[in-house]
Amino acid sequence: MIIDIIVQLINFEFLQYENTELVPIINKIINIVLPVITILNFLLFFITKSRANKFYNGNIACILLYTYYYVSQSNRLKILYPLIKSEIPTIFYILIHLCPRETIIHKTTLAIYHFTFIKYKLYGFYYEILYKNYYFERMFILHSSVSCNISLLVLVILFYCLYLLHIWSFITVIKTFYKKFIDTIELIRINTGDDGIININTDLVCRGLCSYLFSINIPIAIYIYSYNIQGKYIFDLIGILTLSVSSYFYHHEIYVRLCNNKIQEYRTPDKTNIKLFINDILAINVRSFLVVTTSYFNSQYCFIILSISGICHLIMLYYCNINIINLLIDYDKKKVTFTWTHNIYTGIAIGLDAIFLYMNSPTNICIPFLLITISSAFVVLIEPLNRLTHVLFHIFLIIQTTYMCLSNIVIE
Repeated sequence: MIIDIIVQLINFEFLQYENTELVPIINKIINIVLPVITILNFLLFFITKSRANKFYNGNIACILLYTYYYVSQSNRLKILYPLIKSEIPTIFYILIHLCPRETIIHKTTLAIYHFTFIKYKLYGFYYEILYKNYYFERMFILHSSVSCNISLLVLVILFYCLYLLHIWSFITVIKTFYKKFIDTIELIRINTGDDGIININTDLVCRGLCSYLFSINIPIAIYIYSYNIQGKYIFDLIGILTLSVSSYFYHHEIYVRLCNNKIQEYRTPDKTNIKLFINDILAINVRSFLVVTTSYFNSQYCFIILSISGICHLIMLYYCNINIINLLIDYDKKKVTFTWTHNIYTGIAIGLDAIFLYMNSPTNICIPFLLITISSAFVVLIEPLNRLTHVLFHIFLIIQTTYMCLSNIVIE
């Protein structure tokens, strides 16, 4: 809250802190309040019950603690400026709880909060702190007195964690809005008695769209790779084509059953489509392994990386098969935890490959690629669009594939 008040008083949006007489004054204010805010965040970490708030306060406290010990007093404004500006939405968040509910002021404040959240915590935070690592290279390396690179690495991780928390919060907000929208439609349907009002089978729509969505990656990959044609791209193209075919057969079979009213909803694979499900699992792992093959094809570490990746995929496929066998043996009992367990096993192998791709990609590609990959995992965990969540997940996969292809064309 103190930081937010400072932001408003000095109007950081227009402040040119390198060429203003206010800088010494502002630096003095920051040097006075910095220890207080740090201690306050540490206290809030232990007091608050929400895990998200604990995570947030802990991150902020550690970042401020680093700044207090390793950054000179004259340079703290330059270091904290982007972080302070990203806290502007907090003012409107506080005002939301102070305004009378269901009033124009409350709704306007809520709209402003969401706008500033997107502008400062998502867009601004990314481009001023994470984008191409400019912030860390220009600010912390130039203006920090820390001599140990490990401390700087920890700081970078803290900033990434803070941004991921912003993404998590944003996806949660989407889930809230979607639920309110569905509840409103349902209320209108009940009050009017008209079942024809936007009565859409979202499960049917999801499977219909997902039958074709991943296939969009084929022309995208061909288009990107056409700018720098190399033989190694065939591996990635085979992986994309394989997963596109398996995804079509798997989702289309569910779509047909929903159309014919053989099932009312689809949550867990059964004996009818278990073979298609297994084929889809294999295709996912093959596609992931082949994109790593493409990335490290000309690297001296190719054999080591592919060996680690291959072993991990085989181990996780083994556990996935055990999970499927247990499902078939006791379907009613295991169907509750099947999807969660399956996502963990698959996520471990895919996550390892994502780390390998991140390590072998240029800065302007690896950062958004990593954020998109983690965001797609958040989508699976939070399920913001309920039964339509898988459509959103496939859209994230299209963006992810685009960055992977861009990474491959610049790697020699």
